[in-house]
Amino acid sequence: MSHDATAAAQPSPSRISDAVLTISPGTTYYLPDTGGLLPHSYSPFAPQAVPAAKARVRGMLTACVGQPLADKILDQDGIAEWACYVYPLGNRQRTEVLIDAGLCALVCDDEFTLTGLSTDLPRIRERVSLYTRVLEGEPPPAQAPSAVWLAQSMDGIAELATPEFITRFKRICADINDLVPVEAEHRLTRVLPPWEEYVAFRRVNLYGFWAVAACEFSVGIDMTAYLDGYRVFRELELAAVEHIMFTNDLYSFPKEAQGGEVANTFWVLRRDGKSVQEAVTFLAAELIERQHRFQQLREEIASSALGDRDDVRSYLRAVSYCLGGNLQYHRTTGRYHGSGYTGPPVNAGTITIGERGTVFVPDSTEEVGGDHGEDAISFG
Repeated sequence: MSHDATAAAQPSPSRISDAVLTISPGTTYYLPDTGGLLPHSYSPFAPQAVPAAKARVRGMLTACVGQPLADKILDQDGIAEWACYVYPLGNRQRTEVLIDAGLCALVCDDEFTLTGLSTDLPRIRERVSLYTRVLEGEPPPAQAPSAVWLAQSMDGIAELATPEFITRFKRICADINDLVPVEAEHRLTRVLPPWEEYVAFRRVNLYGFWAVAACEFSVGIDMTAYLDGYRVFRELELAAVEHIMFTNDLYSFPKEAQGGEVANTFWVLRRDGKSVQEAVTFLAAELIERQHRFQQLREEIASSALGDRDDVRSYLRAVSYCLGGNLQYHRTTGRYHGSGYTGPPVNAGTITIGERGTVFVPDSTEEVGGDHGEDAISFG
């Protein structure tokens, strides 16, 4: 699905107004069913790995962003838990590495958005340059704890990955890093490009390719040769990345509206004239379309000669659980629905934006699309 005539009327970037960016408490909208055909699970190692990881990184996290934000990240935001939803098939060692890597990525991102660095473009560019050099192998300076953590994170992945995978993974990280100054300018000016251009930007800057590549690492495989050699694998990867992107943007905008955060395709739709409800309906449809596209491509691969290969079957299974787990995380996390949220998974029902979270009334007492077992593809 592509953006409609509203976007066509916006040939050049334009500023998101205060009126568009403001969503008042009490605003109500209907969230359509966002799909339930992708499986989800939770890492069996989470009860041990999550507390251990939080204890291990708390000092580094505090050094990077300060204690209040560090405490919020570890105690409220659930990013450590996110890795357990998205990579439930890995062994304990790989799960712990991915929890650490996910927290490190979050800190590198939050450093540019939630600290004093966020409005200082020259300093942002200096830090981006440092991260680029660290990804290329330069030893990080001790006075830049986030750079030290980035180097350690890459080393932890490299110890368990092929040279080809870590080279590709570092390139993905570098691509994200290169877009940080662009996102900073978006945030400072509130000027976002037209829909297609912004979607292309958002695929990369939201860590979508990072998240999908980490599926390979979680189950100990390397799909570099397949991605290089087969169009269908690149198309499947893109469908997965966009599924992650539209999941995030659909579920996160109420929280982001409270802080004036514009990094979301939702705000492009609002700028281009859609109401809150129209933007939600559009993003939900985009999300469902990506689910169908992913399943179609997965079936194409699974039914081909490539589908008989163990690493291919493992990859298809891991990415399926990644997408299903990411969706389940967004439906249930206090990060987006209010600290301590214990209500039903947020899917197919009415949402009211509150002062500290969302109030959700489902269409029925049964979770819509709630099947969390294997879907139509048998992975063996």
